[in-house]
Amino acid sequence: MSENNNENTNENTEDKSQDENEQSDIKVPQGDDVDMPGIEENEENEEVFSQTQSSVVSGRNTTIRISKIAAMLSRFKPEDKFHLIGEIARGGMGIVYNVLDKNTNRCLAMKVLLPKGPEEDKKNMDYFVEEGQITAQLEHPNIVPLHDMGMLADGNVYFTMKKVAGEEMIGIIRKIHAKVDGYEKKYSIFRRLSMFRKVCDAVAFAHSRQVIHRDIKPENIMIGEYGEVLTLDWGLAKFIGTTPPKDYSDSTAVYSMRLQKNFSTTQQGMIQGTPRYFAPEQTYGDSALVDYRSDVYLLGSSLYHLMTLQFPHDGSSLEDLVNRVRNGHIVPPKQTVNGALIPNQLEVIIQKAMAVKKEDRYQTVEEMIRDIDSFLEGDIVRDPLEFKAGELLMKKGDVGDEAYVILRGDVKVYGHIDGKEVVFARMGAGDIVGEMAVISAQTRSANVAALGDIEVLVIDRELMMNVLRRLPSWMEKIVLNLTSRLNTANDNVHPLKIKDFRAHVLYQMTSLILIHGDDNAIFSASDMILHVSNLLTLSVDFISKYCDLVVSNERLFKKIDNDSYQLQDRELLIATQQLVTKTLSYPDNYFPNMGVPSSEKIDEAGSVVEHILGTKVDEGSGSAVTAMAEKKKMTLAQDESQKGTVSDKVKAIIANRLHAIHQLLKENGLDQEVSLKYSVNAVGEGGATLVVDGHLVQQ
Repeated sequence: MSENNNENTNENTEDKSQDENEQSDIKVPQGDDVDMPGIEENEENEEVFSQTQSSVVSGRNTTIRISKIAAMLSRFKPEDKFHLIGEIARGGMGIVYNVLDKNTNRCLAMKVLLPKGPEEDKKNMDYFVEEGQITAQLEHPNIVPLHDMGMLADGNVYFTMKKVAGEEMIGIIRKIHAKVDGYEKKYSIFRRLSMFRKVCDAVAFAHSRQVIHRDIKPENIMIGEYGEVLTLDWGLAKFIGTTPPKDYSDSTAVYSMRLQKNFSTTQQGMIQGTPRYFAPEQTYGDSALVDYRSDVYLLGSSLYHLMTLQFPHDGSSLEDLVNRVRNGHIVPPKQTVNGALIPNQLEVIIQKAMAVKKEDRYQTVEEMIRDIDSFLEGDIVRDPLEFKAGELLMKKGDVGDEAYVILRGDVKVYGHIDGKEVVFARMGAGDIVGEMAVISAQTRSANVAALGDIEVLVIDRELMMNVLRRLPSWMEKIVLNLTSRLNTANDNVHPLKIKDFRAHVLYQMTSLILIHGDDNAIFSASDMILHVSNLLTLSVDFISKYCDLVVSNERLFKKIDNDSYQLQDRELLIATQQLVTKTLSYPDNYFPNMGVPSSEKIDEAGSVVEHILGTKVDEGSGSAVTAMAEKKKMTLAQDESQKGTVSDKVKAIIANRLHAIHQLLKENGLDQEVSLKYSVNAVGEGGATLVVDGHLVQQ
């Protein structure tokens, strides 16, 4: 029993010691000598904090102490609850103080309405209470939270808000403009836009509650030390819903005294807001003209200031400023002193938000947010362009820095070789043309024309660079280096890799063989290919297959061993070389004349050409030769010595010319089907019809 008593004694002793510690004074920071209406600097009677109430919980030997904490929470007068630390800011209507909430040991911002005069006091109090009530109900991460509202001992109204450690957006703008160390780098264009994006969220939320701000500006935007963005000063906020809520059951509605009693309405002709950011309709002093789109304009004005570092509106006098606002006299963002680096896409957003006519602006803040998000994500914020059939998007040789995303329709990419049009590619919806010029401005390497009415989006160099700059720096360098190397490679593309190379190769082979003057000479095929490769600066791999077809023709060469060959027929080789040149549509006398072969040799060369060019010719008159190739104009020359029936030579010319088209365009990845129908009448006059994808092209 005594043992239990001892335990209780010890326990009571420990509790008493704890209670004494609890009753020690709270350490409150001592502020400067600042006079604050309604809060007097006096010593409180600490007896209330030393009172201890004890009660015994039934069935347990435990004492519950409700002492200093209970007394602290029982405070109800602001004079008892708050300790003044200092003044934060002062305005025409009130003062904002830094105070300590003794209950929570948290520093808050306390806004106190300053007394004016009997009439003005009533009106100001109406607005002050309205601001507090609306702000308290707009609970959003980017709207400063309001904690409490009440009246001080001297009758002045106050409310407390979250105290944000940071600086106003206007201060950041001024420091960037003054080139304060580190500010321009810390607050890049994209960082500033990301901060502004959060302001749009706050305003959009307020609009969803049928409340407009009416005084959005950088002074009313606070940027916290850790990225917080808070929209402040809802003193001019106004409920513009069609009908006020009737009760408190709607959690999405805003309730205020003004909605209930309709007091302190704005007088006709009274201008409210900040003129340097005004929407045109605000300059008339008619509150009925101000709506959600007015806030959109104010957002645009604030974004203008944030990006250009200068006010959107200015004038020699207030009257001059108002006239400039009403007439939309605004310097385009990119034409301002600091506007050179503002992206075109962002200028489009600002100018649309600041349109003079409300119907030309974004109709909701959400629409503006979508364009800002699209810009931040690298999407295109602009209207598509339209081109009519046959119009050029790009012209070969022009310098350009734009690419085109095809939204609707088809285009052809083409050039001219030996005066003839060659289509390199056909592109449609979803494809991009001209992308190289976007990253590295270069002369256009081909023409691009609309095949029908088309619609495209334009991507310019600035947009591409803005996207790249948001990526790690090494990614930008990789893309730019790859582009530079690809441009260099394009500049050095061998012309014979675009045009059919086989006539050149055969001419060089023929020259190397005939230059020795000994028809019985034996030559090495591998050495021959290497020499031709060096002469034409074409790779061995590129030409070897064709060279092998030439030397493997038994009517031209006799095989000695795996790599050695001997010329069989000098005149036939010359005839073959001339016929290949003609078949592949090279102009007359393109190569120097090596001799004049007989007509018999020319006829014989037709089948040799058919072999080395790989084209099979049908025997019957009026037959068709089909290949996968692109549209190309064709003309066939009829030898005057050939009369009546279709000779092998005519067949060879027709077949080999079609094969040349096939080879040329196959190398460029083209796959349209081409059918060539030909015939020769009784007097030897020939004709040909070219059909592409079932459509008559030429006859």
